[in-house]
Amino acid sequence: MRRSDPSNPLWRTARRYLATIAVARRPNTVRTYRYCLARFVHYLEAFQPPVERFADLRRRHIEAWLRGMLRGKLHPSTRRLKTIQVRRFLEDIAAWGWEEAPTLPLFYRQDVPPHDQCLPRPLSADADRALQEQLHHMEGRYPRALLLLRKTGMRLGELQNLEYDALRKLPEGQWVLHVPLGKLHSERVIPVDASTAALVDELIRIQAEAPFEPHPDTGKPTRFLLRGRSRRRAPTCHTTIRKYLRQAARAAGINERVTPHQLRHTYATEMARAGMSLPVLKEILGHRTIRMTMRYVQVTQCDLQREYLATLEAIKERYDIPQPSDAQRPGPLAPTHQDVLSVLTTVASLMERLRRDTCDATTKKKLQRLVERLKRLSQDFQALPA
Repeated sequence: MRRSDPSNPLWRTARRYLATIAVARRPNTVRTYRYCLARFVHYLEAFQPPVERFADLRRRHIEAWLRGMLRGKLHPSTRRLKTIQVRRFLEDIAAWGWEEAPTLPLFYRQDVPPHDQCLPRPLSADADRALQEQLHHMEGRYPRALLLLRKTGMRLGELQNLEYDALRKLPEGQWVLHVPLGKLHSERVIPVDASTAALVDELIRIQAEAPFEPHPDTGKPTRFLLRGRSRRRAPTCHTTIRKYLRQAARAAGINERVTPHQLRHTYATEMARAGMSLPVLKEILGHRTIRMTMRYVQVTQCDLQREYLATLEAIKERYDIPQPSDAQRPGPLAPTHQDVLSVLTTVASLMERLRRDTCDATTKKKLQRLVERLKRLSQDFQALPA
């Protein structure tokens, strides 16, 4: 938060709140609250007349702030984050009985922009194969780390905190990878095959002389698989991995933008397509709820639809039904009023079925508009005299 008059009640309350939640929240969470509260306080200071205490807030202040974010063309996810953080701040200080808290509820449920329900975008089979081959040809720890991301479905932050002894051997030649505390504050183990275990061994050999570093969460001396060789923490690890991934994607002939998290989506989609049960996939990915894992089922449903249509075409080609000759074809008949209505109804029905089977949200909306146009056209045509 910027330097300001320490006697300002708004800044004093915000700093007191940040110091309170810092006891139980992670540093990244506290930084997010600090960012959102600082922007909100800046707004209240500029409001005419300016708000001097949070207890003076009224619904009109919140509505004006929400409209200002909308006019500023902020991304819906950014507006959602700021709205939720400020709402929680005001609710918390009210629940704790602070004198600076507003006495009335200021937020409604509809104030929070809806969360975009985007389907995962895994790499295509050809792009995935080409990318893995290119990473195998590249030297160094970062290409090995990217292959490990692809083979395990870990998050990038989990990979950065992967410890030196994360690979554990089980009886009968089986291996598991111990993933430390990650995004959801939970540990887990991921079963890996011999080739993935060999990748970890390569990283261990590369990092053989890596020193012990303070763990970012516990502070205990720890050896990591991916951090730098010096005792200085490697905050640029994410940037470096993304740079290597861009280089590998260009060398593999992939024109689309590829991100490290897309490797996680590719891994999960591959497992779902191969028949892995959702509860097992949920545990491997470290999802908190099965609802997050269900997104990969929607992706595979699109695959099923494409495979079904392709199979139908193959059947038609295999069992080609002979078509009647021109002499046997019936002559053209004059269309009747009912024929036109039947065609319009059939086309609307087929387009509605196509809309239900389409996974892309933008295409769904366009098809919905076309279906509504066809229905209106049928109604207008039906009103004409026969």
